[in-house]
Amino acid sequence: MTLTKAHLVEAFLAKNIFTKTESARIIDTLFELIKQSLQNGWFRQLDLAR
Repeated sequence: MTLTKAHLVEAFLAKNIFTKTESARIIDTLFELIKQSLQNGWFRQLDLAR
């Protein structure tokens, strides 16, 4: 099974913490932060072999 944005939104929604709109906004923000970090080389600076 492929994990999609929709799956993540539904997982947040299932916890009854956020609305569907809020959940989608959180996931969008998270993806944007990851994208920016990758573009800036931040993850390459981590030593993930530890």
